[in-house]
Amino acid sequence: MAAAAPEERRRLIDEDEELLGRLRTIDAAIARRNPPFDAFFFENELSQTRFWAFEKGGAEPLPTDQAALWKDLAGRMAREAAEPGPQGLLVPVHRDYHANNLMRAADGRLALIDFQDLRFGPRDYDGVSLRFERAGALLPLPAPGRYQDAVVLQRAWKVLGTFEKMLAKGRYVYTLHRDTARRVIRQCTPPGSAYAPLLPFLGGPFA
Repeated sequence: MAAAAPEERRRLIDEDEELLGRLRTIDAAIARRNPPFDAFFFENELSQTRFWAFEKGGAEPLPTDQAALWKDLAGRMAREAAEPGPQGLLVPVHRDYHANNLMRAADGRLALIDFQDLRFGPRDYDGVSLRFERAGALLPLPAPGRYQDAVVLQRAWKVLGTFEKMLAKGRYVYTLHRDTARRVIRQCTPPGSAYAPLLPFLGGPFA
């Protein structure tokens, strides 16, 4: 992806997304081995973002007013992201569907690895992680409305917390991924969004 010309990148990312159709045909009994994404699950992920990204691993708890704002809007985001949305029922999702987990097999087909977090979730979830993270971030952002806004933002805030946790543990290879998550959050949260009040948590310019 990094070495490809822009048009080739678009072709590759489209090919990556086509594989999602096969992923969604996985036996439902296998996808149910892990608990499905729901509002409680999503909100718990966002509480980890608060802990690692803004409270320095618990060393600096947020002031009461900021903590209340985070809890209110993170809860709303979690509930909205957990709804099936216009696409319908929940589907099997990989949970970490990005270019680093897709490889070209010897016969030329794409091979997907790292299935341990497979579960049921929103149809947009894997497409969001593919298009907005890792190598997918080399392309222009998808057009507004292509993916459910709350799913985009919940995933971006969630991985921000994951990357901040890794950085706190000295794994500085995640710096670029952390910065990408911050950029996606800013670019996908317009001024009129219900979630715009969360932008100041990122610090710096956010208009």
